[in-house]
Amino acid sequence: MTHYEKFCGTELSSIGFLTMRMPCLNPYYELFYGGGKRQVPNNIGELLNPVSLSYWIMDDGSKHNAGLHLNVYAFNDQSVDRLMQVLQTKYLLTCSVHNHAKGKRISIFGAPTLRNIVLPVPSMYYKLGTVVNLTFYHFMQFYDQLVLRS
Repeated sequence: MTHYEKFCGTELSSIGFLTMRMPCLNPYYELFYGGGKRQVPNNIGELLNPVSLSYWIMDDGSKHNAGLHLNVYAFNDQSVDRLMQVLQTKYLLTCSVHNHAKGKRISIFGAPTLRNIVLPVPSMYYKLGTVVNLTFYHFMQFYDQLVLRS
């Protein structure tokens, strides 16, 4: 799209898009936004698998020294504690909660342990400073393990 901007007297280009609402995702919306507030569901331990953890890191994570920060600014203290508990018990990660100017964040120490959990999700290697040559065969082996565990 191109439009004329009166205040600066120039023609500007822009791109617009719309997102679609998918009814099949409504149950997840209800889990995480029930009652109109962002929350962490009680069954997060069942929902958080290596792939979903990888996407969470890609979205809200940032590499920090030998570890990682997960920004959990929008969650209340109870939700942050629930998330940290799952990371510690299910994945045996060493974590702590820290205050940041924008809110709380979870610090995960020991990137090698975290790398072993999310290794087969190549699109997120940059978050952990990882360079790995993962073949399709290795990826499919991991994927089969995930499917068999479900």
